[in-house]
Amino acid sequence: MTPPAEPADQTTALPHRPSESSTAAGSASSTRAASAGDAVTDVANRPQVANGPQVANGNVLRQLMAVIEDRKANPPAKSYTTKLFEGGVPKIGGKILEEAREVVEAAAEPGAEGRAHVVYEAADVTYHLMVLLGHLGIHWSEVETELGRRFGISGIDEKAARPPKS
Repeated sequence: MTPPAEPADQTTALPHRPSESSTAAGSASSTRAASAGDAVTDVANRPQVANGPQVANGNVLRQLMAVIEDRKANPPAKSYTTKLFEGGVPKIGGKILEEAREVVEAAAEPGAEGRAHVVYEAADVTYHLMVLLGHLGIHWSEVETELGRRFGISGIDEKAARPPKS
């Protein structure tokens, strides 16, 4: 699969991280501003795309995985993904735990604003999980295959069929 075309600086195709932008204003939970090509999101008005690539529905995770794999093979110096790769499993794992906590906290928020916040945080945790998979050389299609294997099987039956843990 060919990675999606990216801007020359290769920093804008992945989810925006507040620490990467000198234009970030407000708290991370209320406002996140971004440079051209990043998702610009605030709690009251989600989501907006500022000059970002348009990704066809159903292909976004595969395209994101292709970008992540490309970042691993060709690490740009000014890339959040590169910084995560450099930190290895401890750094990436820490971000997954942080983002998972944030999605659960957002789930307790009421109304449309809370719903939008859950979607935003779910995207963050998904991105960080995909970076971990990329770091380990696991392609998203392997996760899809595993989910497909489980499709139509009761979770209780699937768990009972697993070998015992040592």
